[in-house]
Amino acid sequence: MSKDKRKIPKRRFPEFSGDWEEKKLGDIAIRVKRKAPLNSHAPVMMISANEGFILQSEKYSTNNAGNSLKNYTWLFCGELAYNHGYSKLRNFGSCFDLRIPEARVPFVYHTFSLPNDDSIFFGCYLNSGRFDLDLRQKISSTARMDGLLNISFDDYMSLQIKRPTYAEQVRIGNFFRQLDDLITKQQQKIEKLQATKSAYLTQMFPAEGEKQPRLRFPEFSGDWEEKKLGDISISYSGGTPTVGIPEYYAGNIPFIRSSEIHTNSTELFISEEGLNNSSAKLVEPGIILYALYGATSGEVNISKLYGAINQAILAIKLFPLFDAYFLVKWLQSNRDNITALYLQGGQGNLSGTIVKNIIIPIPTYAEQVRIGDFFRQLDDVIAANQRKLNKLKALKEAYLNEMFV
Repeated sequence: MSKDKRKIPKRRFPEFSGDWEEKKLGDIAIRVKRKAPLNSHAPVMMISANEGFILQSEKYSTNNAGNSLKNYTWLFCGELAYNHGYSKLRNFGSCFDLRIPEARVPFVYHTFSLPNDDSIFFGCYLNSGRFDLDLRQKISSTARMDGLLNISFDDYMSLQIKRPTYAEQVRIGNFFRQLDDLITKQQQKIEKLQATKSAYLTQMFPAEGEKQPRLRFPEFSGDWEEKKLGDISISYSGGTPTVGIPEYYAGNIPFIRSSEIHTNSTELFISEEGLNNSSAKLVEPGIILYALYGATSGEVNISKLYGAINQAILAIKLFPLFDAYFLVKWLQSNRDNITALYLQGGQGNLSGTIVKNIIIPIPTYAEQVRIGDFFRQLDDVIAANQRKLNKLKALKEAYLNEMFV
């Protein structure tokens, strides 16, 4: 008999055996509809498919509940909420257990408690993706006017769940809590490193109107010299092969778009024929790529691959005695200033002419290299920690697939 028919998980702690019990979620859950008192100081929270419960102010930079706050549901530690909103990560909504003493959450969430079961176990189980097929069948239409999926509380409670003994629930719940703690600590480590990098970016380049940075390696002194970017480089942008000709997109040349300047892969590839019959231009690893259009305007990085660029990217090749990594870090640290100066309300496009006229403070080549190497090493540390975080998240997903029925 297969493991699925026997109702046991693929991976299990050795001290447990026997089939898991099948129930409807509504048979073990109690709906939570309490409202917090008007003078409550419980944090106002929402559910992110990627992070679980987060402060609403982290998403919107402020508490945007307004007058509806009085209708928010008052949750206590160990209670659960199902956010039936679509996201790319969780197409059919996300369910999480609350792990802080209390919170106020949107009243549109389906909120409930499990008085005789382990909340962490069910928070992981209900968010494991195992119920996507059932949820797809229960959702009556794609979305409501408010963006939420059309699934009622009773429909959600009709999900058929499988649960082990309480002792096994607790064992699994504790395992995932420890794994979540590792993920949280790793994320916090990355955030601290990124904050450190931001602080260094602010202090290791001269402020506006100044000619020397506030923080400097001791072997260097003297004023920095201002130069236009166009005076220390050559630059060019590309184009897009005609979309309606399939042969142009049947090759192996990576076609780099502005949203892909930070990566070492592309979604599209073009052929030699597409390259030769369009304004697309080739770039090689090490050249600077500067995004000109739309939401990515002002983003900049060093190309990680050999490929072709379209008209939304400006390729910048520096003259000798100018360091690419140094320049990229200055441009990244000044992106907001550049877009605020040239784009009204942050909307619109930059141009090659605008970018070439950007005035950049530049020290000696030796100091450029020293600063560039410093930030390269810091970026390498951040990237290594990000890879560790990605591995932890992948490990959790693997366990979610194997430790539940």
